[in-house]
Amino acid sequence: MEDKKKPAAKTAKKPDGPGANMPQTLYAGLAQFQSQCPAITKDSKTEVLTKKGGKYSYKYGSLPHVLEQIKPHMAAAGLGFTQPIEMLANGGEAIRTILFHVVDEETIESQIELPDFKFDQMNVMQSKGSIITYLRRYAIMSILGIVAEEDDNDAQGDGKKTTKPKPVAKSQTPAPAKPQEPKKPWLNPEVDGKPNPKWNKALKYLADGGKIGDIKAKYQIGKNNEERLLNDAITFDDLPFDRKDAEDAEILSTEGDGPNNPLDEALNNGEVTPGEPNKLFDDQGPTPE
Repeated sequence: MEDKKKPAAKTAKKPDGPGANMPQTLYAGLAQFQSQCPAITKDSKTEVLTKKGGKYSYKYGSLPHVLEQIKPHMAAAGLGFTQPIEMLANGGEAIRTILFHVVDEETIESQIELPDFKFDQMNVMQSKGSIITYLRRYAIMSILGIVAEEDDNDAQGDGKKTTKPKPVAKSQTPAPAKPQEPKKPWLNPEVDGKPNPKWNKALKYLADGGKIGDIKAKYQIGKNNEERLLNDAITFDDLPFDRKDAEDAEILSTEGDGPNNPLDEALNNGEVTPGEPNKLFDDQGPTPE
């Protein structure tokens, strides 16, 4: 019986040329790339303002920096990629990332739809450009299976421009509220269409040498009425009303101010006389203005 030898198994012939020393399939090239490519370092930093006025910062690898680190290792593994922007059936746009191998021409593809979003302090086109840059970086790192030293999650970091936060006002302890003084009544010539006896008593007080400051310390008086009061006090004896009625009127009374009002007591006791306008305040300090 004649022995038959099995034909020797054919071995794959290694191609000659530029691709001879690289992996011959997409997945072999991807495996080599992942074993050789280090973690992506970060070259950029940005600050983010929160809605409550605070801020935080983080570092990230910009797209140019990522490409600079991965391209030599991709070339050695026979890998390449492209990222066209395509129109979708719904009218939107998407970034398609295509990873290919230069020897067997196999591909791996992914697609990310662009969100309709606008960043604060950016116009529509600036926001769109920032989003595209971020998604390109995200997509290529995802399809290659690599990460940065620490992953980030904010697209606005690719804008490169940081906005200085507004200074937050320091909280201060509010000053204690000042005690409110009792509201002074208004002094007018008439009340409800009738002569005001308090007005007449004030005229007598001024005519006898009193000071307008004493009256203003007890009453509120408008500018025009103050001028009228001073002018009428000069001609007090010629005014068309009974002087005795004015003297007997209960002007500058103590109602609402307590029983020991010095001005009331001086008027009621006859201590304020012409030529002694300051006698009322001999024991009370300087006359209030």
